[in-house]
Amino acid sequence: MSAEARADQRRVRPVPKAIKYLFGLGLGARAVLMSSHLAGWLQDRLELASPVTSWTRMTEGLSLLDHGISPYEGDMFHETPLVLMLFYCLNKIWSGLIPIFFLLVDCITACLLHEVGSNVCRHLLEKQGRHVKTYSTDSMSLLLTGKQLNSVPRLMMGTYLCNPLTIASCAAFSTTGVHNLAIAAALLGAVKGKRLVATLATAVASYQCVYPEIFIIPVAMYIAQLEQGSRFSFSHVDSRLSMLQTAGSHFAWLGFLWSLSYLPFGSMDWLYSTRGFV
Repeated sequence: MSAEARADQRRVRPVPKAIKYLFGLGLGARAVLMSSHLAGWLQDRLELASPVTSWTRMTEGLSLLDHGISPYEGDMFHETPLVLMLFYCLNKIWSGLIPIFFLLVDCITACLLHEVGSNVCRHLLEKQGRHVKTYSTDSMSLLLTGKQLNSVPRLMMGTYLCNPLTIASCAAFSTTGVHNLAIAAALLGAVKGKRLVATLATAVASYQCVYPEIFIIPVAMYIAQLEQGSRFSFSHVDSRLSMLQTAGSHFAWLGFLWSLSYLPFGSMDWLYSTRGFV
C-alpha cells in the first residue's frame, strides 16, 4: 500500500451536517433551559427526578458533606457515594463544571447510541447477506439496505438528543443521565463482544440502581452468541461457560465498586440509604 493510500485511510471523515444539527438542537435546548428560571422548577418535578436522582437531594448531601456530616446518617439522601464524591470534587473545583458535566454525559450517551445502531445494522446486514437466498421473494421489500447503516444510527441519536424528557432531565441536573450513559455503554460493549467493557457498564448501572441487574442476562446471552456463533445453545457447555464468565465479571466489577464506596466514609451504611430505600 502506498503512503498516499495509507494517509487517505487515516484521514478523518467529516461529520455529516445532520449530526451537527442534532447536536446543536439538543445541546442548545439543554443549555437554554439550564440558564433560565425554569431550571429550578424542573429540579422539583417528580416526572424528572426521584428521591434517588434528584439534584435538590444532591445539593443537600453536598452541604452536609461540607459540614463534616455523613449524608447517610439521615433519611434525606439516597445517591451512591461515588457519584456524591464526583459532584463534590466538581463543585470544589468550580461549580460551573456541573452543567458542563451533564451536557457532556448526554453528548457521550448519544454518540454511544449512534455506535450501537451502526454495529447492530452492520451485523444484521451481514447476517442477511448469508441467508438472503433462503428468504421468500415476497419479503424482499422488507430487507435492510445500505442506506439504513446511516439512517438508523442517526435516528437513535436524534431520538435521545431531541427527546423532551431527556432534555428536561438534563436541564434539571437529574443523575438519570449517568444511568443512561452506563446502559448505553453496556449495549455498545455487548454488540462489540467486549465482555469487560459491557460488564463494567452493567455493574455501574446496577451500582446506581438495583433494577438494571436484569441487563446482565441479555448481555451474557448476546456475547455468548457472538463467541459461539451457530454453535450457541443453552445446553452447550461452552455457551454456558461464556454466560457464567459474563455474570462473574459483572459481579466482580460490582464488588469492586462497593469496595471503593467504603473508602469515603469508612462504612457500608450507604447501602441501607440507597438499596434499602429502593
